[in-house]
Amino acid sequence: MSTIAKHITHSRDREYDLMKKMRSLFVLTLFLWSCGGANENPLTFDTTQLDRQAQPGGNFLNPDTFPIDQLEFGGDRDEFPALIDQAMVPRGNENTLYLQDHDLVLGVEINGDVRAYPHNIFWWHEIANDVVGGVPIIVTFCPLTGTGIAFDARDSDGSRIILGVSGLLFNNNLVMYDQRDGETLYPQMTGVAISGPRKGQQLKQIPVVETTWEHWQQRHSNTKIVSGLTDADPGGLYTLNPYKHDGVDNNRDLHDFIPFARTLGCQRRCGRKPACDHLGCRYANGRSLLPASCWQNTHLRHDWVQRRCFSLSA
Repeated sequence: MSTIAKHITHSRDREYDLMKKMRSLFVLTLFLWSCGGANENPLTFDTTQLDRQAQPGGNFLNPDTFPIDQLEFGGDRDEFPALIDQAMVPRGNENTLYLQDHDLVLGVEINGDVRAYPHNIFWWHEIANDVVGGVPIIVTFCPLTGTGIAFDARDSDGSRIILGVSGLLFNNNLVMYDQRDGETLYPQMTGVAISGPRKGQQLKQIPVVETTWEHWQQRHSNTKIVSGLTDADPGGLYTLNPYKHDGVDNNRDLHDFIPFARTLGCQRRCGRKPACDHLGCRYANGRSLLPASCWQNTHLRHDWVQRRCFSLSA
């Protein structure tokens, strides 16, 4: 039995089917654009100045001190199969009928290639490995934490990174595994490998936009979208949301339900409702975090991080 397996404290005989039905979103993370910096190439933008050092008190960036014993079992490996180079179709195609205008998508544009990855897809797959504009990328979405993050899939050794769903969770967040070696684990929110041959390796984030399908189409008439009629969706799963449960019809309604345990440090520090959406911005050594309540009377705010103005839109 591996070291990771020995540290999983919750047995697999938990009422897993019930847990799957009760999962819900409690965090919203968006990538934001800078005032005057919208034309920066997201793949050449210098991220070396980002403050990604491990901090006292626990930001979980140090793989040597990462609390592996607090990983939770959320399901079998690949129970939610990651997509790899899934078929894409233009908007208006009959294979996009699973998607409604109000549904949320994660949008990526690289070298003129525009693609949308709907939440509907991630409810059942969580990870999409793709090539956009000739660049291999990985688009990820954790339904439990509501975090959509995209990564550059080009490794320093020239190989393509392919990630899958490990079935493990940390603070209810998706933990991914590297399909090249089958052992390296990456918590989605940190993007730093905590075990395996690539322990310590950090995935490079790239910008991604989360918005409604209606708005994305209006901004990008040439967009492609994941086809809904494929071997991965033989029965129309993409119209069904398994993360709704009694009392929470909207996955981002405020609520206190957290299906899996959180770390002790997180429990002590979280003063707001667990299901309180936030918009976060990080630049150089600065960061800003604003609760969604800031947008009660406006859809656009400006904030300053490291003496640079950012537009935050919701």
